[in-house]
Amino acid sequence: MMVKMRQADQPSIRPVEFSPPREIVSGIEVTDVATMRRRAGPREFRGPQRLGFDLLIRIEDGATDHTVDLRAYRLAAGDTMWIHAGQVQQWGDIGAINGPVAMFTAEAVDQDTRLRIRATGMGLRSHFPKGSAGVDQDPAWVHLRHCASLAAGVAGALGPALVERSLAALLLELVATADAPGTTRRQPAEDFLRLRDAIEDGFAAERHVAAYARRLGYSTRTLDRLARANAGVTAKALIDERVILEARRMLLHADELVAAVADALGFDDASNFSKYFTQRAGATPSAFRRLARGEEAG
Repeated sequence: MMVKMRQADQPSIRPVEFSPPREIVSGIEVTDVATMRRRAGPREFRGPQRLGFDLLIRIEDGATDHTVDLRAYRLAAGDTMWIHAGQVQQWGDIGAINGPVAMFTAEAVDQDTRLRIRATGMGLRSHFPKGSAGVDQDPAWVHLRHCASLAAGVAGALGPALVERSLAALLLELVATADAPGTTRRQPAEDFLRLRDAIEDGFAAERHVAAYARRLGYSTRTLDRLARANAGVTAKALIDERVILEARRMLLHADELVAAVADALGFDDASNFSKYFTQRAGATPSAFRRLARGEEAG
């Protein structure tokens, strides 16, 4: 579902970096919604944000809407929300929900855990609704919070290591049980994941499949086969989807001219960007912005 917003409420995307209290010595902070809300103040949760860290929320009670990359999710008790670094999010009524929160940097999750999550193909999934997991997540959250509390009194590197391992176990359990029991989920090929990572790194400067083929050491036909087998679309479509996502983020949440959006995405002029966007999004950049912000019916 696309989020519609009015011009009067339209701020730019605000970057938010990991900034824990001084006593947090690792790249992980474990807290809860009430504490986070009280510490930051109400203004912190207004307007779109691009996080420089991962944010994991477990809803224990209450309900609200939460938007991630132009998609609105209805959160209720038992749901887990995972906002990944780089995604654009917007809070709904944060005062209406409560539950534990984990904020962590990429370095706080060991490489083996990152690779295992990546191999599931669920590394960018945001919403884990109640009932979609095969086991109850609450014990894993209880353990994480216990380890975070215990780590405060443990000297040296043992405390942070304790929290890091507990977080890794929670993340692995979350993605491992995200589908109904007995469901077989086909894991994407490692070569496809390399292609996806390359696109994420280079989409703002390069939109041609041949460039990614050279970078990865494959032919363009091989990349197309990988994309079709693992995502059901061509390699060019994967690139275009990523460019259009970023364009939509900027058009909806920021007030820059279309020409500035075009420049940020590596287009040589606004007319080429407008043509590219219109062909793939079904509306001109200006029309998309007006529709997405609720400035005209459609």
